[in-house]
Amino acid sequence: MTDHIDVQADEVDWDDSQRLLHRGVPFTGEAVTYNWLDEMTSLITYKNGIREGVRRTWYDGGQLKSEMTVHKGRMIRAAREWDQDGNLVRERRYDDTALVKLGPEWGTGPLWVDWEYRELDDFGLSDGLVALIEQWDDEFQAIYQPDDPPSSEFPDEQAEQRWLDRGRELARQIAPEVLFSAMGVRETIRRVERIHEFLDDNELDDWLRLTHDGEPFTGELVNTYGETLVSLTTYRAGWCDGPTKAWYEDGTRKAEGMNRRSKAVGVHRRWHHNGQLAVEKRFDDNGRLVAEEHWDEEGNPVSFRRTGMPE
Repeated sequence: MTDHIDVQADEVDWDDSQRLLHRGVPFTGEAVTYNWLDEMTSLITYKNGIREGVRRTWYDGGQLKSEMTVHKGRMIRAAREWDQDGNLVRERRYDDTALVKLGPEWGTGPLWVDWEYRELDDFGLSDGLVALIEQWDDEFQAIYQPDDPPSSEFPDEQAEQRWLDRGRELARQIAPEVLFSAMGVRETIRRVERIHEFLDDNELDDWLRLTHDGEPFTGELVNTYGETLVSLTTYRAGWCDGPTKAWYEDGTRKAEGMNRRSKAVGVHRRWHHNGQLAVEKRFDDNGRLVAEEHWDEEGNPVSFRRTGMPE
């Protein structure tokens, strides 16, 4: 039989690890609250003092107000909220595996774990990485307007995109799986193997596949200028396969595109240092160039051609 306690009436407390204790022992069972009509208003399931399983709340009168699932103290899958008429008014979905959330929020800081704020120092991160994360968060706090959040914005779209790109790169360095959440962007980032372009152990085999330590490489091949990332190319089984990106030495976006088995596919773009689009090339699924367009630093068209057409 499941233990059932009223957290407002029974002998409950919290230990230093924020586990729910009942009579001094980590609680396993259902912790509930009631209103003045003796109607249940909340139910949370615990296992060894940690939230685990269903969590529900109700309006006075018994109408379901919210429902979510919790695993090891953090929300997973979907969380739903209803109004008093039973209409679903909000639904949020949570990643089932990501343990770390990198996402700035006003007055709290950039790093969250298990949906609860922790200090950056709790994760054994290098001082350099901590400094970069804090700097990234400071940029957000500098433009955030707490009295009018919708008006919080970067000077331009390019500045916001550069900031988001840096956040993604920082997220990759924190944990094997990171929930990156900022400025409406929400994605799970999984850490992949990353090697520098100029390592002695990098070679091309007879099929022109990239090998590292004698094995076809899967991961990201990067180049840096000091501490600044200036190029990133994704490989799978030795083939250039996935996103490729480049930045100027000051971190400004320079180029991006997509490859498949070492062939350019889709749209590839390059930007002038001032952020103005310089070149856009379009490739078909076989890597054949089908269109190309150029602009000067002021955004004026310079040339355009399709395959088989003169410039």
